[in-house]
Amino acid sequence: MALGSGFIIDPAGYIATNNHVVTNADKVTVIFQENSRHTAKVIGRDEKTDIALLKIDSSQTLPYVTWGNSDDAKVGDWESPSAIRSDLAAR
Repeated sequence: MALGSGFIIDPAGYIATNNHVVTNADKVTVIFQENSRHTAKVIGRDEKTDIALLKIDSSQTLPYVTWGNSDDAKVGDWESPSAIRSDLAAR
């Protein structure tokens, strides 16, 4: 069993997480802060960059984060991890 974190990147239920969390997983379950559980499918993963894409189905509208634009970043910019509203655990 592995435990990790990630974030919803699309309201359709796409979730970004780390590849090492889902490598060799027979089953992946996403658990939200309010303890709702969702079976996830691994859509894709990349060992080199240690990123994986999961997909869950949900009857509710899911909050999501958007990717930033690195062209807009300036030296000294900082993003707080607490700005990510949708923590999850994949196992």
